[in-house]
Amino acid sequence: MGLNAARDYRILGNELYVYFDDSVLIFIGSYPTLGEEVGPLAPLDGTKWWLTSLDTFVVVPGSETTLLFAIDDKGKTGTISGSGGCNNYTAEITSGISLSLINASAAFCGTPEGIMEQEAAYLSALQNANGFRIDGETLKITTSQETLYFTSRGPEAGQPLPVPQAVIIAPSDENAEKVITFDGSLSTSNAKITSYHWWFSDNTTADGMMVERTYNAVGAYDAILTITDAIGQKSEASIKVHIHESLVGPVWVLDSSTITLIFGDGVLSGNAGCNDYNAGYSGTFTPGKSNTLSVSPITNTGKSCDADVMNQEGVYLANLKSATSYIINNDRLTLNTTGGQLFFYPAVASP
Repeated sequence: MGLNAARDYRILGNELYVYFDDSVLIFIGSYPTLGEEVGPLAPLDGTKWWLTSLDTFVVVPGSETTLLFAIDDKGKTGTISGSGGCNNYTAEITSGISLSLINASAAFCGTPEGIMEQEAAYLSALQNANGFRIDGETLKITTSQETLYFTSRGPEAGQPLPVPQAVIIAPSDENAEKVITFDGSLSTSNAKITSYHWWFSDNTTADGMMVERTYNAVGAYDAILTITDAIGQKSEASIKVHIHESLVGPVWVLDSSTITLIFGDGVLSGNAGCNDYNAGYSGTFTPGKSNTLSVSPITNTGKSCDADVMNQEGVYLANLKSATSYIINNDRLTLNTTGGQLFFYPAVASP
């Protein structure tokens, strides 16, 4: 797999995702070390964040809860400070992201409504921090009970809160009757994503971060993912999946003849007009693409028929043995051989 075949990329925190038609490569970035290794807190040094939501509540409108980091040169310890919405607070980072007892001022704020309850819940959750992750402009701090979501875009930056971004990972080509997984797990938001809603072009729907579908008929099918986060923001993404006839399974009939070809698990067989035949084969199997094909020596039942039938059979089997590649498009199987092309159609759709 060469990087020149990549169709897209995305950077999430220290991870680089490189997307291909049927796979994803994930690269993990790290800080270079000169002498002593830089600690995991280094990316937080000097950053300021604004709370957008917790798992248990949405930030009170009109409130501003902030978190600032000051990390030491080794990136292993430091301090936090900020506003809980009413009171200022500070704490030492003792190990990992664990904190000493948070010290906060003791003022009371009557507005906006609910700010004191929010501040208490926020400081309680922050006190139990045990992990963090930076995804671009989003900081997620985890505790044993919930996750706190922050954004680096706040009022001081004069920027609006960025909208979430829905992302779909799914193959753009697949064989009929294969289970397809539609994956929305790379979708991002500055707040907790509370809903993953899928719409499919057969007017069916599903909910969940990952859903599965099976298409039995050849064609092109649309899928739309709508995500909604805890503060009501939405984002959509769509993908078109092309479903192709599978090489394995159907009975293929040679154009304008009664010659048949059936692909099984590493073995092909059929009737060449007079004799039944079989052979081993190998190749690549990417739906909708030109694939390699190699056929091993062919054996047959050894019967004799009319001369014309036997001549046709001999030419067919010689061409089949010399096959080098194939492609399935619009219910037609094309075998490329050293003697030319052989065109097949599913038995039920034979022209």
